[in-house]
Amino acid sequence: MTPSDPARTIDHLQQDQIGVLLRAEVSAHNTGAAVAIIREGDCQFARGYGLANIEWDLPVSPDTIFALGSISKPLTALAIMTLIEDGRLALATPIGEVLPPLQNAVAPVTVAHLLTHTSGVRSFNGTLDFIVRLGRQHISAKELLAHVVQRPCDFVPGTKWRYSNSGYALLAYLIEAASGLSFANYMQERLFGPLGMTRSSSLHDNAILTRRAYDYQSGPHGTERARFVSSSWFRGSGSLVSTVEDLARLEAALVEGRVVSPASFARMLEPVRLEDGTTYPYGLGWGVTQYLGRPVHHHAGSLGGYCGEYCRLPSDRLAIIVLANHRDFPFHRVTCRLVRIALGVAPPNEPNVLGATDVDLREIAGDFVSGDGDELSVDPENGRFRCRGSNVGLFALSGDGDLHEIGDPEVVLRLDREHSARVSALTLETPMFADRRFVRVDDAQ
Repeated sequence: MTPSDPARTIDHLQQDQIGVLLRAEVSAHNTGAAVAIIREGDCQFARGYGLANIEWDLPVSPDTIFALGSISKPLTALAIMTLIEDGRLALATPIGEVLPPLQNAVAPVTVAHLLTHTSGVRSFNGTLDFIVRLGRQHISAKELLAHVVQRPCDFVPGTKWRYSNSGYALLAYLIEAASGLSFANYMQERLFGPLGMTRSSSLHDNAILTRRAYDYQSGPHGTERARFVSSSWFRGSGSLVSTVEDLARLEAALVEGRVVSPASFARMLEPVRLEDGTTYPYGLGWGVTQYLGRPVHHHAGSLGGYCGEYCRLPSDRLAIIVLANHRDFPFHRVTCRLVRIALGVAPPNEPNVLGATDVDLREIAGDFVSGDGDELSVDPENGRFRCRGSNVGLFALSGDGDLHEIGDPEVVLRLDREHSARVSALTLETPMFADRRFVRVDDAQ
């Protein structure tokens, strides 16, 4: 790893600030988390907080294994890029040329469409049936492929952006077809093994992994084991497991150009351009946006009760990794706070919170829907607003006339009243993510 400037290391004051932040969050959620801070490829800070296993009172450490969820996607995308550099795939390759069963099953989708979530391939996990029943059942690779291709595409490839786990499942099949290896073996031979990521692998449901954290969720009687979700559905899209130490090794390799060439990695970080000429802040497996006026490459993820985020700030040669084992752990808020601590930037200002009146409650509360059909409900709760759906949190009305999430003032719901006092639409602003607009349901119909 590259030696870093001593003046830019994580000093004792910053370590104390990190400790205060993480201990408060793991205590509030009765959970555990591990964090790592990497600068110029050098892991300057890696520590665990809270419990990996509540039943046995076992602590989290930097080598505790967590499921990555969708943090798997940048790694799957890197595997695809190695095949492209080897000349076995191309971004413009139609997937039907590599996977003959798909020639007539889906629209003319390319490798690039899958990587950028612009394929239109419908995500398999967007139904109540998946949440309640299917997601708890093991599915074979052959059955998953059949399940994906039998569903119609949502739009013409390249015309829209819509997140699709099915698209990344297809990428795992492309890796296997192009390499002649299983997805798990290719990840091991091309990525994990060469980089010394000895605690990383592609998960199967019955795997025994030493020092793996259990995952948890909140239940009617307090913290409980998280609802089981079969990793077999998420091959390519969310099936990888790792530690903050192993991901720090990956970050060092990315900085030093040991995974793919600098040119290939730069290509991964270009925002996708849609057919109408507009761009969306997502590249080839990475969210591509800004925070604190700096460029950011990042990906969040969750699976069962596991959650976390891998965040890179290239202009500062900085990376932040957060992994946790409780579904409600505020990993994105923690990531943003760690970025600020590492950069020496003060926490965000708390807004001037107002007590919502009965009139406010009537004008704001209701059901809203996005252009993609995602739902957001805003319900009164003791003078505050409980939001459920695309963002789960408690919001308060502030002096600027908008709603700010309690505990995270950087998450804002901008209120659009148009020509009346009644709120007709909401815009959800979350740091590092594209803004999302929701229209009141009775106005959208």
